[in-house]
Amino acid sequence: MAPAWHAVAGGCHLNRETDRLLLGDDRFRAVSFERNEGLAGAVLPVVRGRLERRRRPGLKRMLGEVVSARHTD
Repeated sequence: MAPAWHAVAGGCHLNRETDRLLLGDDRFRAVSFERNEGLAGAVLPVVRGRLERRRRPGLKRMLGEVVSARHTD
């Protein structure tokens, strides 16, 4: 059923653990997340949520830390 579902449902994969992939990626933070549970989830699994990209320290901040470390020596 999974290959047919993939073709009909716009690329959705029944065999992929989407929730684990979304929540396990440390580049992002889950702002909202929901998964239908119970019988409905077993028949038609739906995962929906919103992610935000985590900010990395910018170059200016990293350089500022290097400069301040030199002044403390």
